Amino acid sequence: MPGSFGGTYAGNVVACAAANATIDVMVEENMVENASAMGWRLKNGLRKLQDSGKYPIKSVRGLGLMIRMEFEGTF
Repeated sequence: MPGSFGGTYAGNVVACAAANATIDVMVEENMVENASAMGWRLKNGLRKLQDSGKYPIKSVRGLGLMIRMEFEGTF
């Protein structure tokens, strides 16, 4: 159709409504703040394990619950 917009990345009303509803739930349930707090707890616990010297943990880093651990040596 002349003047129409379409394609793989073209949004539709249902997809946009679902995205908006998802964002609303994430905001209402404080999911970002919760991920940040739980990530801090996880990193703190992993760093305690690292400091104990019992485990070959070289580094612990990340944002929220996206945590990266680097191990010393080879397995």
